[in-house]
Amino acid sequence: MDKRGTGFLRIREDMEKWELPQPEFEERLGWFVIKFRNPNVERVIETYKFDLNERQKKAVEYLKINGKITTNEYIQLSGVSPKTVKRDITDLKKKGIIEFKGSTRRGYYILKGMTL
Repeated sequence: MDKRGTGFLRIREDMEKWELPQPEFEERLGWFVIKFRNPNVERVIETYKFDLNERQKKAVEYLKINGKITTNEYIQLSGVSPKTVKRDITDLKKKGIIEFKGSTRRGYYILKGMTL
């Protein structure tokens, strides 16, 4: 009984303790709603701010769904030469949208700031 009536306070304290975004509280037509935000979603780069070609947009969407992409997967996805894919990847890295992980033989790309 000591904790009764302290739910909102405990939620806020725990969210802060775990360095998570604070939830949003609201009342809608007699219902009480608490929205918890996924911190990883907030870290996804807003790619609409960049001038990307259709292949790059497709690759970014692939990354949002699958989490990672290899150079060979990019080639298959886009249907262009490895040289063109290399230019696309270099451009995405330069714009800060993707980053390379792994070794040179077994590497892959992820959206910058995301972890697998």
